[in-house]
Amino acid sequence: MDNSTWVWLISIGITALFFLGVPIFLIIGLWVVAISILIDFTLANVGVTLYEGLNFYGLLALPLFILTGDLIKAAGIAQRLSDFAYSFLGCQSPVGAHAVVEESRIRMGAVSFLSDTVQRTEQTGDLREPILLGEAVADQLRA
Repeated sequence: MDNSTWVWLISIGITALFFLGVPIFLIIGLWVVAISILIDFTLANVGVTLYEGLNFYGLLALPLFILTGDLIKAAGIAQRLSDFAYSFLGCQSPVGAHAVVEESRIRMGAVSFLSDTVQRTEQTGDLREPILLGEAVADQLRA
């Protein structure tokens, strides 16, 4: 068999291990080792490459985002934010909102999706009173 067939067979086997619940770091490691052996790449280079790849701090972002999400869920912050939004809007519909500051004025808008109806509203007011403006937008969505 040629190398491309072996690569496909190794990848299918690794995918099966993924669906069987093997941890992802072991799956990636096994795939790298198997392919390295197949193409006669020395395994000493694998360690150096892994170290150089892990030395890149940008890779820390994904695990830290996951950790942050788990902490927010465990602390109940997500539920409290959801309860706050429900009490503010008085409905359980997804809402998208935006605010634009133009000199001393602020323009707020919101979109609410209830089943197959879409409600849009926009208000402009003084920059010093954003809470009143937000309440006006929410009142229009409730109506």
